[in-house]
Amino acid sequence: MPRVSTGESMPARLDRLLGAFDAAHPTLRVAQLARRAGLPVPTASRLVAQLVEIGWLERCEEGLRPGLRLWELGQFAAPVRDFREAALPALHGVHAVVRQHAQLAVLDGTDVLVLERLSAKDATVNYSVQGGRLPAHASSSGLALLAHNEAAAEATLLRRLERFTQFTTTDPARFRSLLTEVRAQGVAVLEGAIDVRTSAVAVPVFRGGQAWGALSVIVPNDGEAKRWVPLLKAAARSIEAGSEQAAESVWDETRRTFISRHRTDTRKPESQ
Repeated sequence: MPRVSTGESMPARLDRLLGAFDAAHPTLRVAQLARRAGLPVPTASRLVAQLVEIGWLERCEEGLRPGLRLWELGQFAAPVRDFREAALPALHGVHAVVRQHAQLAVLDGTDVLVLERLSAKDATVNYSVQGGRLPAHASSSGLALLAHNEAAAEATLLRRLERFTQFTTTDPARFRSLLTEVRAQGVAVLEGAIDVRTSAVAVPVFRGGQAWGALSVIVPNDGEAKRWVPLLKAAARSIEAGSEQAAESVWDETRRTFISRHRTDTRKPESQ
């Protein structure tokens, strides 16, 4: 494999260059791109020209952005694609009931990668974006998945657990205990861990005994987040059911029951 004079492989440099883009930096000029990638500007400029030529980057008014060719190739990331396609019907069903934010995510190292996010007008604040990342230790999806992945949990604990609010769990002992609770209950509920105005609830979705990904909702932090647990667990079971007919049976019955109960619980009492 060709290597540059520093001994770093060319793919490693390309990875740093492309990895400089994120949700907060969807477009970058060459000098910014070079600085974020830790590359000399002439080197970055040369690589950018090559990436533009093959369609991995494209030029725009604001500078540069990832190109359509990257999106096209990303569609063939089989595990991610398969999970998203299998879970989308249930995700839309959850979103129709909750009317806030509903998300699909997978674990990638010590982060969660958001595959899909559905939102509603006037929904509560949400810092995640489709294709963006969140630190696994501070997200409900991350906890739901780390609880079933010991290696990733240990790797997370080797890093400093960043504090976002006073409700973010940063103590390693407490974090281990939290993962034990999530594993036992089959659900992760976080209130104000990233933003004090929001709560998040997530459940893992299993395939072949492994946590395939997570289904979550982000709702106002009003003390009512746990009410969505039965709905999310039913949605996860419908995804795990495999066959379309079985999934529809599990999901439709549970959703109808949940909506009926929800309406009963929220009905105002009649005046005496």
